[in-house]
Amino acid sequence: MPLDAGSQSAHTSLHRRVYVIYGTPYGFSLNNLFPFFKLLTAFYWLSVSPFSSQFRSVSILPFFYANDGMCFCGSCLWRSVPLLLFGHILSSSSRLGISTFCAGSSPASGSRGGRMSRASLLSSCESVNPYFLDFGDPDQICPDCNAYYWSREASKSTDGIPVYTLCCREGRVKLNLLEEHPKPLRSLLDPSSGPDSIHFINSLRVYNSMFAFTSMGARIDSQINRAPGPYVFRVSGQVCHRMGSLLPAEGQRPTYAQLYMYDTANEVQNRMTLFPGSAGSPAPREHIVSQVAEMLYQHNPIAQGFRSVRDRLGSDNASDFQIHIASSRAGAGLQYSVPVAEEVVGLVVGDFDQQHSTRDIVIKGRDGHLERINPLHKKYFALQYPLVFSRGQDSFTEDIEYDSTASGASGVCRPHITMAEYYRFRLHVRYGEPPVIFRSGKLCQQVCVDFYACIENARLDYLYNNQDSLRADSVQNIRTAVLEGDMFGHQVGKRVVLPASFVGAPRYLFQNYQDALALCRHLGPPHLFVTFTCNPAWPEITRNLMQHQTAADRPDLTCRVFKMKLKQMIRDIRKRKWFGPVTGLIYVVEFQKRGLPHVHIVIWLADKNSLNDGNVVDSVISAELPDPNTDPLGYAVVGKFMLHGPCGQSRPNSPCMEEGRCKKYFPKEYAGSTLIAHDDFVRYRRRNLGVSFDKNGCLLDNRFVVPYNLRLLLRYEAHINVEGCHSTSMIKYLFKYICKGHDCAVVVVQPSSHTAPPVPQQQQTAQTAVDEIKHYLDCRYLTPPEAVWRIFQSEIHHSNPSVERLPVHLPCQNNVIFRDDQDLNEIANSDAFSITKLMAWFELNKTDDLARELTYPDITKKFTWNQRGKFWKKRKQGRHLARMLFVHPGTGELYYLRMLLNIVRGCTCFEDIRTVNGMLYPTFKDACNTAGLLDNDAEWLYTLEEAAVTASSRHIRGLFVDMLLFSEVSDPDQLWDACWHLMGDDILHTLRTQCRLPEFTCSDAVLKDNILYVLEELLLSRGSSLEDAGLPQPTEHRIYEISNRLLAQQLSYNTIELREQAPVLFSTLNNEQKDVM
Repeated sequence: MPLDAGSQSAHTSLHRRVYVIYGTPYGFSLNNLFPFFKLLTAFYWLSVSPFSSQFRSVSILPFFYANDGMCFCGSCLWRSVPLLLFGHILSSSSRLGISTFCAGSSPASGSRGGRMSRASLLSSCESVNPYFLDFGDPDQICPDCNAYYWSREASKSTDGIPVYTLCCREGRVKLNLLEEHPKPLRSLLDPSSGPDSIHFINSLRVYNSMFAFTSMGARIDSQINRAPGPYVFRVSGQVCHRMGSLLPAEGQRPTYAQLYMYDTANEVQNRMTLFPGSAGSPAPREHIVSQVAEMLYQHNPIAQGFRSVRDRLGSDNASDFQIHIASSRAGAGLQYSVPVAEEVVGLVVGDFDQQHSTRDIVIKGRDGHLERINPLHKKYFALQYPLVFSRGQDSFTEDIEYDSTASGASGVCRPHITMAEYYRFRLHVRYGEPPVIFRSGKLCQQVCVDFYACIENARLDYLYNNQDSLRADSVQNIRTAVLEGDMFGHQVGKRVVLPASFVGAPRYLFQNYQDALALCRHLGPPHLFVTFTCNPAWPEITRNLMQHQTAADRPDLTCRVFKMKLKQMIRDIRKRKWFGPVTGLIYVVEFQKRGLPHVHIVIWLADKNSLNDGNVVDSVISAELPDPNTDPLGYAVVGKFMLHGPCGQSRPNSPCMEEGRCKKYFPKEYAGSTLIAHDDFVRYRRRNLGVSFDKNGCLLDNRFVVPYNLRLLLRYEAHINVEGCHSTSMIKYLFKYICKGHDCAVVVVQPSSHTAPPVPQQQQTAQTAVDEIKHYLDCRYLTPPEAVWRIFQSEIHHSNPSVERLPVHLPCQNNVIFRDDQDLNEIANSDAFSITKLMAWFELNKTDDLARELTYPDITKKFTWNQRGKFWKKRKQGRHLARMLFVHPGTGELYYLRMLLNIVRGCTCFEDIRTVNGMLYPTFKDACNTAGLLDNDAEWLYTLEEAAVTASSRHIRGLFVDMLLFSEVSDPDQLWDACWHLMGDDILHTLRTQCRLPEFTCSDAVLKDNILYVLEELLLSRGSSLEDAGLPQPTEHRIYEISNRLLAQQLSYNTIELREQAPVLFSTLNNEQKDVM
């Protein structure tokens, strides 16, 4: 598949830093020679400069030719020029955390200084993928903090100069750089130092735990690392650090900080006893433990402080002493401060001043009680990671100010940096700063997770602690409260809970789901569904790994490269129109169980019928292996990335196997052509051409190919699954899948030690809303790549065009948010609280002729909402879609108001909406009746059809039963005939799953029968039946099955339990009741 001329350029690269100029349609011109001479000049000046010692050799290779054009190769110092030189550069950048090995070197082999033979080089060039997109190395430097960047990561450009803001916000965030580790830790972290170093790096988490002063409180998922694959640090629940007493309880071994105080004559043995080693984890080595302990006592002020306290106490076993670790950066005012590291650790004996900060750490002598460490303590991370912050460096505190001399500092409203900005600064590799965090291997993963856990916990704590100060109520209720004498906010309203603005919250996910379905209502069904997974073997990642590292050890590299690739893929799809003109696109970034990021992309094409023909689908999506003779490159790439398995009989223990069958229904059946079935199910072409690929010793053919697009696959070399979206009935399930959020566990959050009383059943709905954060915290599994992605403020969800959410409310029934101590008179009489998007639409219609031609849901086509000024202004460019928030039919007048807003235009008040044919009606329902919106159960059918766009079939069946029982449905049988097809999507899916036949179909009669069977169960559970509701009956064997199930439920009692309860219950009866018994 040929690429366009713009993509065949000098920007194309080999995987091993061999850069190729592949023959373009325009040939080779003099314009290509200018950068070459520029490069020769640069090499000359480098050779005579003070930096020439960093270059071991520079050699010029002769030209060689490909079959269809001229090909040059060489090592690249400048991404944007064709190079005719191959130079192996040995830089001192190992201290910067960036490797600069060139062609032929491998991070796994550690050949950082080796040279590549000419034969090996030519062999690599022959197997090159000329279409692959390589962004090169991070060779751009932030002028303010010296952080390394890829040129594609520029936030903006000023006068043609790229500007990078993620690291330090253009110099506003200025922190002390981390110092290099002291010896012997520095040499132990160098893989070239010998076997001890390799052992130490592989066991770094064990050694760190051995010397940590605090323990980590979290549920660490150890199960995931039992399967083959790279190590991943994965936690669930709330992450915290804890510290206990200074001395262990009687009969217990010392742990963590106690090891610095108890039985120090045998300190090394005590530490090693806690970590004896296992089959998967070798035991610590005594001489390494001894060296690290001595290093900490020499260079770590916290360890020095503990040692000084220990020496002062000597053999005194006084139980009334404490250690005070101050949180203030000044560190002054410590009573009985010890002479060593007095600014960090202080000893307190007997009576002492209690006026210390609530964030200070006070450790009691022998208490046994674990205390949580405040994440805002300056030594929070130094206490937990002494082998990362070996010199006891401070972490984030709230008093770190912006640099007022930096460019643009005047535009910052707050004076202090945020926690997220602090940790973003720390997660950048810099020139002149040793990469102490990034050299930590597996421990680096844990640090990244801990960084983001602090940020998220701080945000949740803010929301939780402000529940008592924020309330919400309608304007009408506030005005009523004023008339009744309630003058302050704490007397009215309900608590505000976890809002939709909190990324990952249930409301956030649900609103995104509703927005996605709003795009479907405006643009029609989507056409393509693409899943793009990060490839940890991308050269941009592997080239920049340090020695003895894997991609799993550098989540910062993984996320930054994936983000660049994702942005370029979106640009290829939208701007370059690889699938044709695009009218809409949504993507959602998720993270696999082992942490690798992947993205789900949903695409709407301008040509709505573009993929309705099987031949057209074949031109975009393929499910076959390319011919290895005519397309060896495509064959190799598809075989490497797009084959499922092996599974089935050849690999019965594969993760995808369940009850002896593959959950993904592989192997598929052969098919001579692509078929779009009558239910919109797509069966891709999979011909039996005799082509197979050897994967892990198993020959896999076309039946195991995951559908793909070859052009995307060649450009990005990763797992990229491309599917056609032809099933309109399954759209809502598609969007529920991509908006489902992360895997989560619900835990109870207790603000105090006591347990909340049980909530009565009748109060559960209201109480759940009030206590959403208090009782339940959404504790998802957290991996290092997700932590880094969120720290770097990368998008989790993106929609183009965006969707404006339009609220609907009755007069004076709009909700407002106000503070606990706010004056209600101010709220009741303020326009700032009463103006909503609906009220502003009324005002716009009074003055604008264009607005009067638009309905409320269509207003965003020509106008945009100004949130600060609370008014609609004319749109200058772009497009915006809108959706009115869903209203349940049981809300009465509000529901009928929403129906009218879909058809009325030019209204300037609520009375105009109730006016039909020049007559004002008393209620919105009467206006709907006159407008013909409620004729022949049309309102119920409209409601079901609108709900079916967003709700699952199970919810549609529940809504249908509610209508039958609580609404005025004039002809239930006719309504059933009109809407039964909306209620069976999940039933058909269940049948396919039970039969393990993804292409299984059934007749309408069978599907109707199954739906009626489920409806009968719903109605019977509510004291009604299909017969009572006037609906047809399922077949006799179904009715017999329902009857047997009800009888079984009636007879399924516990005879042993009832026999024990009978005497107690019998004693409560009166005499007459006993006679009857």
